[in-house]
Amino acid sequence: MAADAGQRPETLPASRTVEFTYGPLETADVLVLYARGMELRRSLSLRSIHRFGPGR
Repeated sequence: MAADAGQRPETLPASRTVEFTYGPLETADVLVLYARGMELRRSLSLRSIHRFGPGR
């Protein structure tokens, strides 16, 4: 069914999710960058990705 102008179309609830798991990096692998004088530290890395949904 098409939505009228200015109205939101009907939506269905989410049936799938993705979960990202992060873990700490070793001290020697921590990356330190600077942007406009601000220190940015990358101290986590992606450990796993899990998908959840119908039939899983």
